[in-house]
This record gives sequence, structure tokens and C-alpha cells, in this order.
Amino acid sequence: MSSDISRKGYNVKALRFLAWKRQNGHCYFCDRPTWLPSTGSGEPDSMATLEHLLDLDRGGSWHGSNLACSCLGCNNKRAAEKHAERKGDRDLIQQYSRSAP
Repeated sequence: MSSDISRKGYNVKALRFLAWKRQNGHCYFCDRPTWLPSTGSGEPDSMATLEHLLDLDRGGSWHGSNLACSCLGCNNKRAAEKHAERKGDRDLIQQYSRSAP
């Protein structure tokens, strides 16, 4: 199995590219310019990662409305803090809940 495919069968590389393109190459959280791993150049902390806005273990999905491109710095920060415990994320969860299909 390719390293780009998750255990659920989603093509993470393609989904990351679509989110990155939709956000004009900027981090969803800090609006910092990001770069794709396939381009191989840039500051390590600004590498684009795929982020679930609402974590899978909290009921989130692989649907495009729940996916965003974030810089590695924001991804690591979010991983260290639980999603629902941060004030900004509570607003994000409410926003996602209203817009989810």
C-alpha cells in the first residue's frame, strides 16, 4: 500500500493538495504560506499537512468540508492540545456542525 493512502483507503496526498489549492497555499489556522512535501523545499514548520477540523475520534469525517490544509507548526500545536478544549476550536466545531451535510 502506498504511503499516500491511509488505512481507510483515502488518498491523503490528493486530499491535502485539494485543501491546499482551495486555501491558496495558506494554513487554515494562521494564514501562513505553506509548501507541499512533493515540492520538497521550504521552512520545515511551514510544510503543508492535512488536518481534520473535527477530529475523527470526536465524530469528524473524511468529507472535504471537514478537511483543511495546515502548516506543520499548527498541526503539531493542535495535536498537543485537545480540539474541544481550545476556545477557537469550540467556535470551529459549532461552525462545522452548522455547515456539515
